[in-house]
Amino acid sequence: MTIKDFNQQIPYHVLAEQYLRLYNQLKGKDFKAILLFDLDEVLALLMQDWADVYNFHYDDNKKVEDFDKWETDQIVKPECGMKVYDFLKHPGLFRYLKPTPHSQEVMQRLVDNDYEIFIVSDSPTGHSHCEGIETLGNPADDKRNGFGNNFR
Repeated sequence: MTIKDFNQQIPYHVLAEQYLRLYNQLKGKDFKAILLFDLDEVLALLMQDWADVYNFHYDDNKKVEDFDKWETDQIVKPECGMKVYDFLKHPGLFRYLKPTPHSQEVMQRLVDNDYEIFIVSDSPTGHSHCEGIETLGNPADDKRNGFGNNFR
């Protein structure tokens, strides 16, 4: 039996239920569900800080509203271009992001109601997303930013 055959035979909701049951057994918990949340602009305000770093280095005055498409390199000055993505490596950028309005309260409410929460984000290796993991162990324990919490 191949993975394709397996996936066609068992509906995804059944697989999810089985996974949750096994996860709860391993953790000795009774979570209702496992929820994944994106970091950038869902739980944390990235765009303003990214724009500020860009503006500082390129003497520009871009606002968050100016970043209205995925191709950020097409929004910035031509002399910056693809280098705008390198600003995601800026030390401290992700560590000091402000939380989005109400995100902390919502996360706390979910945890208090027996949901397991994972924060997910995607960035190339070497970008400052990795900072908290490399220097702090658990970024949620960092009290210097808005994400210091007691979720666990």
